[in-house]
Amino acid sequence: MATHDSEIVFSLALSTFAAWRGAALSLRRLLASGAGGERSGFSAGPLFEDPERHRSLEVPAALATGAGTRTAAADDHSLAPGGGAFGGGASGDY
Repeated sequence: MATHDSEIVFSLALSTFAAWRGAALSLRRLLASGAGGERSGFSAGPLFEDPERHRSLEVPAALATGAGTRTAAADDHSLAPGGGAFGGGASGDY
């Protein structure tokens, strides 16, 4: 049974996410196990205790990653079949 390209991409994305998640959890545990919950000045604790200040970091990150999708206009025929204006070879009409 042949595997579709979309299944391969999804599987790769899922395994990459799992690897990054594992690395983040390992780093957090490493930092938290240091004296005072930090190592070399890096802390595993939250940056802000106030949830509103925490949201001030979440909103720009969410807007940067979820910009939405663009769709082609109804009168856009740039992807229409039938060839373009350039022809298939050197026609002499540069």
